Amino acid sequence: MICKFCGSEAFRKSGITRKKQRYFCKSCGRNQVVGDNREKHSKMEKYAAVVTRIMD
Repeated sequence: MICKFCGSEAFRKSGITRKKQRYFCKSCGRNQVVGDNREKHSKMEKYAAVVTRIMD
């Protein structure tokens, strides 16, 4: 397994979330879930959503 943030292979288990194993990267200190299938959005999509919400 490779860290999707820094590319390291140094991990330890860090609990369970959404019924999936969570891992802590020892190099960058971030958590990740293997098989996380949530939809990713670009910064522009997020910005547009916030601006639209404010304008309503």
